[in-house]
Amino acid sequence: MCTDTIADMLTRIRNINMTWKKVVEWIPYSKLKLDILNVLKENWYIDSIKVNKEWQFKVLDITFWKKEILNLRKISKWWQRIYVKWADIKQVMNWYWMSIISTSKWVMAWYKAYKEWIWWELLCEIY
Repeated sequence: MCTDTIADMLTRIRNINMTWKKVVEWIPYSKLKLDILNVLKENWYIDSIKVNKEWQFKVLDITFWKKEILNLRKISKWWQRIYVKWADIKQVMNWYWMSIISTSKWVMAWYKAYKEWIWWELLCEIY
């Protein structure tokens, strides 16, 4: 049984990406996973996200736009949460680097969360 479902989703995406396929199927659904995938879709890493309700439980199907997601890394683990302040976030001017941040309100990319002066949980990085 998988205890860290977000790390499992990132591993599935990374493994499918290494095989040069464009579709990831049967990722178990959760609201947090859907929010993370919507952030990736807003930043042009994913073409489409489909919530499949044909079975007794919901699953996510993902289609990639491009096959250039270099590395996905989970930062905040289920046993050790990593929180950062607004001044501690890295500012790297590179289109391929992005952090996904979880605030008390929603999940967003680091450049949108940089405008708010609150603590964030650093979920994952894409570089």
